[in-house]
Amino acid sequence: MRYYLTYQYTVQRFFRDHREKYDGVVIPLSIATAFPSGTYGFIRALCAAQAEKQYAIDPRNALFQKKWNRANVREPHRKMALALGEPYLSAGLLRALEPEDFADDAVLDSHVKQTVEMQLQFSTRSEDARKLEKYKKLLGLTTLGALGASQFIIPPYYQFSKIQDPWFLVTQRCVTAALKYRKNVPVWPVAHFADWEGITWDKCHKWLLDIGCHDFWYYPNLFREHESEKSALVSYRYAVEEACRLGLRPNVLFGGYFALLLS
Repeated sequence: MRYYLTYQYTVQRFFRDHREKYDGVVIPLSIATAFPSGTYGFIRALCAAQAEKQYAIDPRNALFQKKWNRANVREPHRKMALALGEPYLSAGLLRALEPEDFADDAVLDSHVKQTVEMQLQFSTRSEDARKLEKYKKLLGLTTLGALGASQFIIPPYYQFSKIQDPWFLVTQRCVTAALKYRKNVPVWPVAHFADWEGITWDKCHKWLLDIGCHDFWYYPNLFREHESEKSALVSYRYAVEEACRLGLRPNVLFGGYFALLLS
């Protein structure tokens, strides 16, 4: 069982003190764009301390599907939109995104290309030596090697309620486009869904097999799993068992109570 932590710059000590207990770090795009120097410096030092550590950037696209107050958009959201490109700047900062915003293949392709390149270029940042020295000392290092490329790409993804949901089709198109720009780095798609019982998992799993993405993420939108019905856990178990039987390697993004039970 691989264990990834979601990076938060406010709890760097936790990541330092427990770095033997997890395999990698998933960096939310909001953190990577709001605190680029600190994020890069810490991740570079962390990977230098343990060469087997993995990292990747989570583009968190589904945030812009939500209906939140855009009257006074926060700076982190603006920086995320800038990193993701269109239609985030002209639409996502003004209202909740709709599938129709990605109807034009050129718009979707440009958005995916920019998102993938942003992830691939994270390791090539040029930072002030004094800042890097801070993180080298923080992790008790005498030398600080170059940071390698992220070990996998998380392509743009959007929340869907069922396989027939237009947002699932948008997600599929994003993954297909990401495969063109990955530069031989593995692509790990995200299946971000409303609940376990609403998805036809055999169709989702077959799609992943057909495109050659054996590693992927389940991302259930259930953060109160301890209050869910047993049937939801049964559906979760079925999905995981079927994925493994087919030779897929499922991960759970923001794993919770159900992930602990199944482990």
